[in-house]
Amino acid sequence: MKLFFTFLQVSQLIFLVLLIVYASFLIVSLVIGGVHLYEKRKSKANLAVCSD
Repeated sequence: MKLFFTFLQVSQLIFLVLLIVYASFLIVSLVIGGVHLYEKRKSKANLAVCSD
């Protein structure tokens, strides 16, 4: 029975670590995507101003 509870604790720890890593990945990808869209919009605005 002790082995079973040890297995549960280890699996909970692994799940928690994976959840934290996945959440961090989502936050980082959100920031990178936002910066990419900002730069794309800024460059489009510069092209519109320069072509006038």
